[in-house]
Amino acid sequence: MNNGAVVYHPPNAPRRVEVVRPGGRVVVASAPGHGYVQRSVVVHNTTIIKRTYIYNGVPQARLFRPHVYHGITLAVYTPVRYYHPAFYTYVYHPWPRPIVYTWGWGGDPWFRFYGGYFTPYPVYASPSLWLTDYLIAATLQNAYQERMAANMASANFAEGGQPAPLSPEVKQAIADEVRRQVDQQRAEGQSMGSQDASIFTDNIPHVFVAHTTFAVSSNLGDCAIREGDVLRMNAAPPMNATSAELIVLASHGRDCRKGSFVSMSLQDIQEMNNAMLATVDRGLNDLQSRQGQGGLPSLPQGAAGAIDSPYAQEGRPDSDAGGELESAVRDTDRAEQQAVSEASAAAPPTLSLGMTIQDVKAIQGEPQKIVELGSKKIYVYPDLKITFIDGRVTDIQ
Repeated sequence: MNNGAVVYHPPNAPRRVEVVRPGGRVVVASAPGHGYVQRSVVVHNTTIIKRTYIYNGVPQARLFRPHVYHGITLAVYTPVRYYHPAFYTYVYHPWPRPIVYTWGWGGDPWFRFYGGYFTPYPVYASPSLWLTDYLIAATLQNAYQERMAANMASANFAEGGQPAPLSPEVKQAIADEVRRQVDQQRAEGQSMGSQDASIFTDNIPHVFVAHTTFAVSSNLGDCAIREGDVLRMNAAPPMNATSAELIVLASHGRDCRKGSFVSMSLQDIQEMNNAMLATVDRGLNDLQSRQGQGGLPSLPQGAAGAIDSPYAQEGRPDSDAGGELESAVRDTDRAEQQAVSEASAAAPPTLSLGMTIQDVKAIQGEPQKIVELGSKKIYVYPDLKITFIDGRVTDIQ
């Protein structure tokens, strides 16, 4: 667009605007009050990527390490803090006895909106299962808030009927991935983030919960991955590939069906994984802060507290990010409205139902013949007939 923005309009999802500012600063905005501002920062002679996300006006910072994979630069999420070894041991192993935990959002609009696709476990045998429900719920809740901000949540999300709920097998696959992510964070914590693990080089399958809408190609044609859809990447992409194949394990829309194979760019796959890592990281923090409450067991001795990473000094959000997002959205709205106005002015007027007799004459001129039948009139032109009832067009032939 003429304001330098690249605008994406995913099907049945909020618009996404990407603007590259001078100096490499990047603004990515979706619904009003949602998006992030990205910039590079240098900490201890190491360049990292800092993003200040805005959710409903609330800023939060996330840090990423640049990782080059076959010539493609990926941003890999890295925590600003890690936990004591005793806490990771606590999270990784089952509780002595299953617990019942009440989340408190059973009647919330976002929970109803997704129409029974997600149901929390009745009891939790381990922290990893609790984190699994935390991940799914937070993903859907954030997506719903973004849809509301974009005025796109007026109807049930699953067009065409109730979606099939997430099966126990799929939820277990998500839980297994959550356990791997917790173990990855534990290993990174021991080296204070110096490890450079990659989902594309570790030679194990990975499961993803989509956090937003992605337009993709599949073996059944072009389709859309929706927030909350679950996908699995069984193998690393081929050498020098820019995309990878994933199988859809669960879908709550009418688009990319369960069992279909889809092709996604490596950047989009990494962003799905980043969103999961960041949400699980937030869940670990909440698991600590809620210990001994609502049925959660107390932490074992030595498990409380956190250890700052070398990048913790950049863990505060940028104060001007909200204003940059608002400016990007405002500029793009203005540019799109101007483009629509210019297109409308350039396009010749066309006939449509509901037009008045004066409207039709302004486009077609005087008819060759007029047939009057009381409140019904038929204007006859060389190549068409237009029927009016009470002075309004009701049929065009």
